[in-house]
Amino acid sequence: LKATDSLRELASRFLGGEEFLAELLAYNRISNPLELGDGSFIGIPGEERTAALAAIEQANKATQLAIDAAAQTYALEELKGAQAALDAANAARGRAVYAEASELARQGTAKATLAKRLADERAPVPEPGTISAVFGDVQIAAAGSTTFSPAKVGDTLPVASRVRTAHGARAEVRLPDGSVLQILEGSEFSIDQSRRDPRDKRREVQLDIIMGGILGKIPKRSHARSTYRLRSPEAAIAIRGTEVRVGNDELNVSRLSVLTGMAELTAAEQTTSVPENFGSYAKAGTAPRKPIELLPAPQMF
Repeated sequence: LKATDSLRELASRFLGGEEFLAELLAYNRISNPLELGDGSFIGIPGEERTAALAAIEQANKATQLAIDAAAQTYALEELKGAQAALDAANAARGRAVYAEASELARQGTAKATLAKRLADERAPVPEPGTISAVFGDVQIAAAGSTTFSPAKVGDTLPVASRVRTAHGARAEVRLPDGSVLQILEGSEFSIDQSRRDPRDKRREVQLDIIMGGILGKIPKRSHARSTYRLRSPEAAIAIRGTEVRVGNDELNVSRLSVLTGMAELTAAEQTTSVPENFGSYAKAGTAPRKPIELLPAPQMF
């Protein structure tokens, strides 16, 4: 250290700003800078500080992601823990205790990651369906129950509840996203997932066709990340706003007909896009067949 050198300038040059003067003093265990004379030795933190700063930056990013996910509403205690660890990491860095700062920052990252995950799990709100029409012998079973009871118009269909139609019977189900589903005769159907995320209005819907078939009129997605899927024992169908007919028969053949819009049929880890007025099917354990054009509807005289 020369007489003309300034500790404030050294902090700015080597640590990134004059505001790190106290950290430079702590690193060198200097309690009174005025006692320093010409020729005094000043150490500059190296890799250990760089590692601590990187860990703190990672914790900052993880905490911001948790805040963006509304953890302050859905995972407040976990977010508080992350912020406390981050504050402690910054304090340790200010005291030039870099190993401690790195460890605290890693704890902050882990807690912030947990806060985001919990917010993502807790925020979505279940949206049950409703029986809107009943024709013939239609029955419903509550989630986890094997006991079916007669269905009536207005019955609520929570997630994992099931609808069953007898021969010659049909039912209509409406979902809060505007979907209208007609459960065809001899079918069994379940709402595997139906929820809305109040943070961005994104919706996730997954319907299970246990046997038989459905006709569905599904509105276009209002949010780019919303998902709408139909699933049968042998295939999965991704919907992008369309009118479809989906069925699964006793031979485990899943069939898809797209009346309007577009859908994707996935089976045996392969996906086929099915455009409007085309259909496809997948046999058990095989990839979807190439889409074929649907026959025109018969004219009525």
